[in-house]
Amino acid sequence: MKILSFFNALLYALIAGQGFYMLLGGSRALQQLSVGAFIEQRQSVDKAIARNLSLSYLLTFVYSASYIFLLVWNEAPQVQVAASILAFLLLVADAFIATRGNAPLNKEINSWREHAHPLDWTTHRDLWISYMTWRNWLSILALAVFLLVLTQF
Repeated sequence: MKILSFFNALLYALIAGQGFYMLLGGSRALQQLSVGAFIEQRQSVDKAIARNLSLSYLLTFVYSASYIFLLVWNEAPQVQVAASILAFLLLVADAFIATRGNAPLNKEINSWREHAHPLDWTTHRDLWISYMTWRNWLSILALAVFLLVLTQF
C-alpha cells in the first residue's frame, strides 16, 4: 500500500503544481498583461495543456478511487479512509469549478482576437483568475490532506 500511496501522492502533486504556480505569482502576472498578451497567453496555454491536464485529472480520479477501494477492502483505519475520501472530494470540487467556470471562459477567450474582444475583458480575466484561485486552494488542500494521511500511517 505504501507504493500505491506514493503514486497517489505524486498524482495529487501533479494537479496541485498548477495551484502553487498560480498562487506564487502566476495570477499576478496575468493581471499585468495587456489584452493582446493575455489573449495570446491564455490561448497558447489552453491549446498546449488542456488535453494533458484533463487526462491527468481523469487518471488521478481513477487511481484515487481505486486506492480508496483498496483501503476499504484491506480494512485500513477509518481516519485514513476518511482523509483519502476528503482529498478525493476536494479534487472533485476543483474539477467541478474547472468544468463549470474556467472551461466556458477558456472557450470564450479562445474566440477572442487582439482587436476583437469584449470591452470588459478584464472582468472575464478577473473571473477566470478567481475560479483558478479557488481551484488552486482546493487542489493544494487535497494534496496536503493526502500527505498528512501518509505521515500518519
